[in-house]
Amino acid sequence: VNPTLAPGQPLGGTFCDQDGFVVPPRNVAAYTVALIRSGVEVREHVAFLGLADDDGTVQTSQGRIGAGLVVLTGGPKLASVGQLAGIRIPAGGVRHQVAVTERHPDLDPARVPMVFDLAAGLYWRPEEGGLLFGMSNPDEPPGENREVDEEYLATMRARLAGRRMRPSAGSASARHASRVRLARAAGYGRAGFSSIVYGARDARG
Repeated sequence: VNPTLAPGQPLGGTFCDQDGFVVPPRNVAAYTVALIRSGVEVREHVAFLGLADDDGTVQTSQGRIGAGLVVLTGGPKLASVGQLAGIRIPAGGVRHQVAVTERHPDLDPARVPMVFDLAAGLYWRPEEGGLLFGMSNPDEPPGENREVDEEYLATMRARLAGRRMRPSAGSASARHASRVRLARAAGYGRAGFSSIVYGARDARG
């Protein structure tokens, strides 16, 4: 199912051939196309400033827009968007780091699904010819920190290379997982995954 997994370590897992992962830029483009096809007028680079009390229109940086229904969006900044509308929304964000390795021919998306190691909070999937991997940090405080945590990145890299990946030349080896060419400290969307389980083997074999 996944040629990058080191043999003998996973005890089992789940797989769904209809699962996948989302590439954020393509996801936004797909939503935009769907909106336009549905007759929605898409206005880019227009800031939301609030809701008008007198007639229920939306105040923007390009004037007022009439709307029968208003949907507030904003991701990790949704709370500030809600403030502009006079609504308190308990939402926020926290730094989540991902990194991408060098390119490798065995990391073709057709061969490698997204994998989520539930016990370790570690996940990986193909990205731009390499391997994107990330790991949740339970001690990360909420906020808008965009700096790369080099120490935690090293922990992520070591866990991926030392425990999870097949160390042969025919797959993503430790040397490829350790040569990170891109690190992102912002949030990253993901959807659909295969999960694997690690632990002690049954004494009966």
